[in-house]
Amino acid sequence: MSFLDYLSESLQAKATLRIDQFGGYTTRDLQTMVALLFLDGAWADGTFDSEEHTAVLQALEHLFQLTDDETAHLIEVADFLRRERDRVPEFAARICEQFSEAQREVLLEHFLLILEADSIITRSENTELERVLSLLKLSSESVDRVRQAVRSQ
Repeated sequence: MSFLDYLSESLQAKATLRIDQFGGYTTRDLQTMVALLFLDGAWADGTFDSEEHTAVLQALEHLFQLTDDETAHLIEVADFLRRERDRVPEFAARICEQFSEAQREVLLEHFLLILEADSIITRSENTELERVLSLLKLSSESVDRVRQAVRSQ
């Protein structure tokens, strides 16, 4: 992100994902946790199609200003961690510790874009959305706000 983009976002008071490392987690750790949540959403319907793959790539590149190689590596690590599905709540708790509610809503916005990437939100994807809302400690009002923001894009 250029300085002008950063200044513009600051002036518009948009929530950005400036990760605070005081909790002892590295930036890469938090990025991996976010990527894991996104992959869980993309796989919620049992498939990971090209539209969802593109949406995950775009979300990670946008949120963290990563290169293509960095994004590919991040997805590879997160995909490996998906095998330890029971750790997702632990990772989500770390995200909640480090990210403000506004930042978690930004994550939710990208999560919804990933779910909607193939133009169909299945029952299993809705179930995953409810799970992520609970894990990220966001309310249904947050979903309503975020859905309105997604629709206006």
